[in-house]
Amino acid sequence: MSFEKKLTRRKKLFKTKSSHDQSRQRRSNLLYQLSNDKRQEQLKKKRAINDSQTEKKPTNDSKTTETNTSNNSQLYVPTMEELPELIKGIKSTNIKKVETSIRGIRAMISVEDNPPIDEIIKTGILEIIVEFLDNWDNEYIQFEAEWILTNTCSGTHEQAQYCVALGIIPKFVSLLNSTNEEVLEQCIWGLGNIAGDCIEFRDKILQESDVIDKIINIFSLEICNLNIAKNAIWSLSNLIRCRPRPELSLIKNVIPIFANYIGSGIPQLVQDSCWGLSYISDGTSENINAVLKYNVVERLVGFLESDELKILVPSLRTIGNIVTGDKEQTQIPLNFKLLEKLSPLLRHKRNQIRQEACWTISNITAGDPQQIQKVIDKGIIPQIIDILENDIKILQIEAVWIISNVCYGGTTKQIKYIIKQGAIKYFVELLKDNLPGVILICLQALDKILKIGENDSESNQYSQNLYVKEVEEYSGDENISRLLNHRFSQIDLLATSLYQEYFYDSTSDSGLDSSDTENVPNNEEYDF
Repeated sequence: MSFEKKLTRRKKLFKTKSSHDQSRQRRSNLLYQLSNDKRQEQLKKKRAINDSQTEKKPTNDSKTTETNTSNNSQLYVPTMEELPELIKGIKSTNIKKVETSIRGIRAMISVEDNPPIDEIIKTGILEIIVEFLDNWDNEYIQFEAEWILTNTCSGTHEQAQYCVALGIIPKFVSLLNSTNEEVLEQCIWGLGNIAGDCIEFRDKILQESDVIDKIINIFSLEICNLNIAKNAIWSLSNLIRCRPRPELSLIKNVIPIFANYIGSGIPQLVQDSCWGLSYISDGTSENINAVLKYNVVERLVGFLESDELKILVPSLRTIGNIVTGDKEQTQIPLNFKLLEKLSPLLRHKRNQIRQEACWTISNITAGDPQQIQKVIDKGIIPQIIDILENDIKILQIEAVWIISNVCYGGTTKQIKYIIKQGAIKYFVELLKDNLPGVILICLQALDKILKIGENDSESNQYSQNLYVKEVEEYSGDENISRLLNHRFSQIDLLATSLYQEYFYDSTSDSGLDSSDTENVPNNEEYDF
């Protein structure tokens, strides 16, 4: 492909963009993404173990037998050799034998280390235990059945899948109507485990009629004690985690619940509510507005000073999501001194915290010049340069987004400021990165910088383009030349243009007219 053809294609692919929304869209469309959507400080499944070897039983069921009368009796854990006898007991018509046997199986499946889940599944007894969920005449049996199935679903995907295939989802949803505290708590716990296994199971639960509203309604019940509230908040957050997110219309009623409990002062309720808000805010501008409506930002920004990682991480993620929004949405956290809270996090001992702080700042510098100026005024850019110089690679990539966004949407004065701080060196160095998205943003930043240098030269401020000289000092011309005929056409075209315009020596063999790029289809655009 000739150089002239490349320039024509480049003009089509690289248009000058400066709007706030386009800057952020540019970030989201390129290859590098912050992280997979995983709760790094919170388990998506929980197992109930035999607490201190005591048994827990519903206490308000007048129809249960005498075996329910002692709440703290010592719990015996049967051996595998006793399992056949327990299975026989569960099939008995004697209620007392059924209760004793189901309690024994629950004890076995609830041991802390290596519970025999597969061994119990292979017996086929869970098919009978699932039917006990419908036994509204005996809440003790109902509760023990829930506990067994909840712990089974806390295991592997295959173990959870086995239970789902037995039809436990609609049965657990039905149990949300229970008036028994223990049955209700275990039911919510079980739904949280099922939802936490995979998107398919999460969506199966959400397809059940009004399931979210049924869980929300629990908070208004007299029997809603602290344990029930903790499990309900955790389960609700599991029901909206993972991508693709559920439709906002399905989950918007959860937001005021999360908004309320982030102020509870109870660590587990706070952290799970923060995670829930992070999942909801990870979406469209409409999602962000739905969260902002409940005035949670000031408290979330305050949590950025927390020493508790389990609260800091989801709070930072939520704020980071909010500043991916439009200019007005981004301004709200800034009004609560967000940048003052982020600055110390750039020096946090945990890589994850520094990374997310950089990601959040990169979304602020993707804003308008006024928001970029706030980042500059708070002295954050020198910290970013330090990360580029001294931190690990993944942090350097996050940091380069921050300064590249300044080049993309900032004023000439702001761009010259980051140049003075040493930005050119790092744009040049990261041209050697393996990620096409990183290469591209560095090329785009250098394009903007070199144009400013050219304008200064043409206006007689300087006799030559000073920034060309600085790029060459860091071997940037060589790095750019290596990108000629790159397999991604956007990189190839921009590298070709920069090399020809600022570094090409007509007496040398630059390879600009190489036909190697002819195998790249015309009209091809890459979203990295």
